[in-house]
Amino acid sequence: MRPNLNGAARDILIVSPSLKKFQVKAVLPALEKAAAAGAAVTIRTRPPESCPPAQCAAAARSIALPTDRGTRVEAKEGLPYRYAVIDRSIVWYGDMNYLSYNAREANALRFESPDIAGELLEAWADGGEFEQLRMEP
Repeated sequence: MRPNLNGAARDILIVSPSLKKFQVKAVLPALEKAAAAGAAVTIRTRPPESCPPAQCAAAARSIALPTDRGTRVEAKEGLPYRYAVIDRSIVWYGDMNYLSYNAREANALRFESPDIAGELLEAWADGGEFEQLRMEP
């Protein structure tokens, strides 16, 4: 995903239910580069309060790291999906946590589709619930 982040010109949206400092730090240079080039960078994650009590402070620090570097971080309860949309056309979608730890068998598909990217971007735009994507042949 990093090569796509480095080349982002318009915007980046990463939806990752949890953030871990190590993974955020690994992606941060690419996010900063994109932001410096004029791309709007947004991360959506769960609020730190939704973590187990022993992990709340670490979650808050992980959220603060990109926020302190100019990335917009939005917190929302629930957040069951994991995906990234880059420049409103490149989509990474699967069960991979882009900014957290992953299971060995985690995977993601990368494809280019402005239509599906638009569906994913609109899914949360009005604050509504995420509906199943309508994929048509």
